Amino acid sequence: MAENGIDEVMIYRYDASTGALKPNDPPFFKAPAGYGPRHLLFHPNGRILYSLNEMESVITVLQYGAAGGTMNQIQEVSTLPAEFKGTSAPAQFQIDRAGKFLYASNRGADSIAVLAIDSSGKLTPVELKPGERVLFGKWSGTEVKIDGEELLIMKESDVMGVIEGAIAAKKKAA
Repeated sequence: MAENGIDEVMIYRYDASTGALKPNDPPFFKAPAGYGPRHLLFHPNGRILYSLNEMESVITVLQYGAAGGTMNQIQEVSTLPAEFKGTSAPAQFQIDRAGKFLYASNRGADSIAVLAIDSSGKLTPVELKPGERVLFGKWSGTEVKIDGEELLIMKESDVMGVIEGAIAAKKKAA
């Protein structure tokens, strides 16, 4: 469970005999101060956990040890285009069905980060795509969904768009 206010990813163990969740030992992964872990996503292999950090616009890659409930950081990657200067916060992220690409949306920068996932779970930026303000307008909040070969962007205003360039970047990197 991501806890934005205290910069921790809480770790719980499931007790099958009682049906209760209990704090693990250790009970959390401590993110750097001010990162604000907001969303978590497991890789399909179950051994890698991605933490989307809202305050710093970075994804922390954590190696997850299911037996002991441990999390060890193996990488940190920005979700923002290098040329972006301003205030931004990532909104959502998704992994494609094959577990080969991760997509993250950024509010403020109005951009999509396309990152390749290697066999260890580490991320390599393929494209940090600037937003298409003409098509989508300002993103106050977004939802990212992958449907087959399309990356769907849904905004709070109920406007939806398809980013074809992100899929093209995925195919180019494959």
